[in-house]
Amino acid sequence: MKNILFLFLIMITPVIAACSNETYTSASSDRVEVLFTTGNHSIPFATNSNSIKSAEKAIPTELFQSLIQDTSKTIPYIKLGEKIQIDLKNNAPRSSELKEYLLRNDGTLKYKEETAKTIDLAFQDGNGSFMLEENIASFLSSNTQDYEEGATLRGFHFVGEWDNRKEEFVFVVKTDATKKSS
Repeated sequence: MKNILFLFLIMITPVIAACSNETYTSASSDRVEVLFTTGNHSIPFATNSNSIKSAEKAIPTELFQSLIQDTSKTIPYIKLGEKIQIDLKNNAPRSSELKEYLLRNDGTLKYKEETAKTIDLAFQDGNGSFMLEENIASFLSSNTQDYEEGATLRGFHFVGEWDNRKEEFVFVVKTDATKKSS
């Protein structure tokens, strides 16, 4: 019996080591370095652990949910009209797409995918930015609490394509449904 157990351990150990080493290497060796900021503050983000396939265009609901549920990360409040920057460390993608979704508090979509907004984004020396403006879909809500300060959750899905891969990142911010009049 001891010999069978010993033999099993000898056979399974290299398999476990190979699997864990492969996952670590593929997830970290050629990942794109990215930083999302507003002003001097970092915005927490989540990413898929593997490069995504060209044909994938799925809504990253699971990534939004994991980011919102991660108690070690705080979803920042950003005022409408503030700039959000994407820093790719001098590694601008060949092409990119940034989509914005309105989210429920659990990270699921608040409205249908058709209400998603594509944001124009251009990179120069690996840096891109956009202004956080009103999202017209915010006005669809009949719940008055959705119009309170910081009550709107907006999820952003960034997909970049480099020479040999595509990668996706998501980040979530709290903001207002409408600009406050001065």
